[in-house]
Amino acid sequence: MCIRQRNHNKASQRDSQTAGGVIRHGGFMRSILGLTLLLLMPFTAIADEAITIYVKESNYLISNSKTELTFAELKKKLKSLNFSTVLIDVDYCAEPETLANAYLAISNAKPTLKDIKLNLSGSHEESMCKNV
Repeated sequence: MCIRQRNHNKASQRDSQTAGGVIRHGGFMRSILGLTLLLLMPFTAIADEAITIYVKESNYLISNSKTELTFAELKKKLKSLNFSTVLIDVDYCAEPETLANAYLAISNAKPTLKDIKLNLSGSHEESMCKNV
């Protein structure tokens, strides 16, 4: 009976040493996984950009750009940008067709967005609409 206990003790010591090696190996793998996730985070943050489209009387501006765009130019520009949220800032003088075209350009460029927000700007007292 004593021999069996000694053999059992030796076997359990070997098993615990092997298990310890696996645990250390698992810790190493967790470290690699953690570093990989940290490296990938900045790239996912870039994809979560928000842009603003200013809908004017008959043209568009994107974010801080001073260049006025037509509907065709807006569609082309939106396809080249990487964004997930859009704020549409609509001027008081914007024609309904201009606003509808902005939505159409967005849906053609990015059919799956996280969010679209609508903001109205200007008033009939401040602006002098050309098409009225």
